Amino acid sequence: MNLQINYNKQPLNVHVPDAQVVGSKEIENQDGDALVLNAIQNPIDGPSLSCFIKDTTQALCIVNDADRSTPTADILHQIKKEVGHLDFNFLVAIGSHQPPSEAHLETIFGELLPDLRNRIFIHDSRNSDDLTQVGTTSRGTPVLLNKKVMDADQVIVIGSVEPHYFAGFTGGRKSFLPGTAGYESIEQNHKLALEPGVDVMALEGNPVHEDMMEAAGLFHNKSIFSIQAVLDAHDRIAAMFAGSQDASFRAGVEAAKEIFAIPVQEKFDIIVAVAEPPLDKNLYQAHKAIENVRPVLKPNGILILVAACTEGIGNDGFAKLLSASNSPDDVIRSIRASYKLGHHKASRIANLVKTARLWAVTELSVQILQPLFIEKKSDLQSALDEGIRLKPDGKILIVHAATVAVPTLFH
Repeated sequence: MNLQINYNKQPLNVHVPDAQVVGSKEIENQDGDALVLNAIQNPIDGPSLSCFIKDTTQALCIVNDADRSTPTADILHQIKKEVGHLDFNFLVAIGSHQPPSEAHLETIFGELLPDLRNRIFIHDSRNSDDLTQVGTTSRGTPVLLNKKVMDADQVIVIGSVEPHYFAGFTGGRKSFLPGTAGYESIEQNHKLALEPGVDVMALEGNPVHEDMMEAAGLFHNKSIFSIQAVLDAHDRIAAMFAGSQDASFRAGVEAAKEIFAIPVQEKFDIIVAVAEPPLDKNLYQAHKAIENVRPVLKPNGILILVAACTEGIGNDGFAKLLSASNSPDDVIRSIRASYKLGHHKASRIANLVKTARLWAVTELSVQILQPLFIEKKSDLQSALDEGIRLKPDGKILIVHAATVAVPTLFH
């Protein structure tokens, strides 16, 4: 079988005797504007958006930062068309991320930015003066939220739903925790990513997700109108839902599964996970491809990441922790003894390499990869040939666009 792999924006030809090949689903192009208008006019439950804000005096609109592909500006244009104005305050839900640059704000708000600028606020998870505690979850997470959320008469949330490697899915409740929560809340919640039940597209029994939902339930009396987009692999609007936080999120999850869950019938001995542009630019982003395919990798299997990583590691907190350890077990012990936000990514890699081989076809050097317990391979063909020699009867899976496509077992 001859295949063409997208590597560093160039086609890469490889030969493999036999393999299952999957990738992101192609979705028929939709009229995104019409989907937005229909969602806000006909929410799943509750009043339309125009009725929701009819008597408000202090509305707050929470939006994602530029790390998500949420089409915020397009949605705001349709809101303005429907209700006649955008007379809201805006809070950018950055969680623990870096504050957005001017270019990031332009990405989020588009041509609306000049008119909205004086009413845009950036969440700061470390500024205690901006936070208020609304309770504590049963798992011990103190729920500190931005005061603007609690002070608003009405809250409009604009988010997007896609697979997430430890929260199960993005969207919905994530606009509050971690989006507009205090650093202590975020760190305690994300520490739950070390516990059983955490996986991509997993919600039931996932302690991270359940803790987020419980946190959101602490202010259930707050009037919230949630708008959740589901995008396809090309970041085009494929579906749109509005209404209560829970109903819009749940509908978004089901739509996202239809787009991103790729059915397979068995687990595999060798998996090639191809991270395609732009998520192949650094290892921090390309790691999503590893997480999306690992649930269908057999014990003692071989996972081959294909990602150019021309911009290096990216956010390197996880890499520093891995590099400072002599073994995967040392990494896990260190994290258990003193968890810091971001350590969950190092934990995921450490746990993977305890039971599988992790190889990479990349521009990153051996000197960078070896301390991370990742073995560099010079090219994909030789990596596949070596894998087949080690597992001559092994089942092989090739996953194109593995940062968005999620192979999922269906029996």
